[in-house]
Amino acid sequence: MSGSQSLLWAVDIFGRVYTLSTTGQYWELCKDGELEVKRVSAVKQCCWGLACDHQIYVYVHSSDVPIRFKEETYENQRWNPVVGFCNSLLPSDRWPWSDVSGLKHQQLESFALPSPHWEWESDWYVDENFGGEATEKGVGEPYGIRRLGGKPR
Repeated sequence: MSGSQSLLWAVDIFGRVYTLSTTGQYWELCKDGELEVKRVSAVKQCCWGLACDHQIYVYVHSSDVPIRFKEETYENQRWNPVVGFCNSLLPSDRWPWSDVSGLKHQQLESFALPSPHWEWESDWYVDENFGGEATEKGVGEPYGIRRLGGKPR
């Protein structure tokens, strides 16, 4: 949406959301046609609505500055003086993959994007820094970054 363009938002009796651009001539049905909305409200930067499922939905207009959210998971291994680090853990150890506290089980495959409008910015990779200090290769924190809207990076 350009800086001079604004949108008028409306909901019909069936809960479908439409927009009318100040530069356009016709109402356009919003992309998510499956969502039924009771009420809709908007400002220049975003729109929000109360859906028929009593959930609140927010639509943020695309911009040149992407919204980023960093996902982190930690691989926990046990160190053995004979073989070094290994995947064999004791029952008292943290999960093999966990959050930073070690209490929540978090496999790499368990991360899902919150909606079709989100996309992964990059594949998982190992951050070889710990507390700002470089570590030995292969030891670190794997994480991925997801962001909302915009073009693929």
